[in-house]
Amino acid sequence: MKIKYLELVCLKGREEKYITSFCMMNKSEIEYKKELFSDKEKEHYNSIGNKKRREDYFCGRFCAKKAVFEILYKSNTDTPKEFKEISILNGVFNQPVIVTSKTGNIKVSISHSKNMVIAIAFSEMILAGVDVEMINEKRISTIVNQFTDKEKKILEQSYLKICGKKKLCMVFWTVKEAISKAVHMGLTVPLFFFEINKIEIKRKYWISTFTYLPGFKAISCEINGNMVSVVFPEEFIEHIEMILKKRIY
Repeated sequence: MKIKYLELVCLKGREEKYITSFCMMNKSEIEYKKELFSDKEKEHYNSIGNKKRREDYFCGRFCAKKAVFEILYKSNTDTPKEFKEISILNGVFNQPVIVTSKTGNIKVSISHSKNMVIAIAFSEMILAGVDVEMINEKRISTIVNQFTDKEKKILEQSYLKICGKKKLCMVFWTVKEAISKAVHMGLTVPLFFFEINKIEIKRKYWISTFTYLPGFKAISCEINGNMVSVVFPEEFIEHIEMILKKRIY
């Protein structure tokens, strides 16, 4: 199974450092193997009636386990014995929860689009979230209707228009999804709670801040027709930005 991107980094904050693993894969390169599931994961997989949702579930769990094992064992593995040691179940807000005695207090965030899956594994001492969405012009009007008046005004600012409305809307939406995962609420609260306060254009990526959650920042970039956004506490964004620059410049 070919991994598009897998990296283990030590994120530096103001006082502490935390090991974090990023994994990204193409869905078409992930082969379903039931041996990679724990018993509880198999039970949930078999309860899903929709074929696409079953595919999303398996791909997401597979990618997440790759990220988790990179932290635990500093190795790239997909052997059934090792993967079955971890169950990634759903919490009360459907957030992924790692259930095993060997996690070392690790959390994980998962997202998938039509053709891509991405996961980040990180220390439970911090909050983080990830979202990926295929850039689709047909969804733009529906997405814009979910924005606050302030966000709609931001979209119309002249210095942002050079990026194109389609991409900016996907930045906004993936950032909102990612922050909702970071705080373990999902989209169970009014969307204005995740209002974007400001967006900054870099050379090949965007940095966003929040009106009501000023302790977080988001970094977004386009990858193969998908918009990917990650949200971390603002003290880690400078380091993540340095890592991103090395990968895309």
